[in-house]
Amino acid sequence: MSSSILPNYSFPPNIDPQTYSLIAVFIGSVLVGDLNANEQNSLGKSKQE
Repeated sequence: MSSSILPNYSFPPNIDPQTYSLIAVFIGSVLVGDLNANEQNSLGKSKQE
């Protein structure tokens, strides 16, 4: 392999913050609508022992 792995400096995309927020809210609402209460509750929680 002659190509090196370079960091991706174009992430996150350079778009309007309000547009980015609206897209995030839309995707979040679709995901939450597709999950039951237990699945929603488990999002973002770390494993506790």
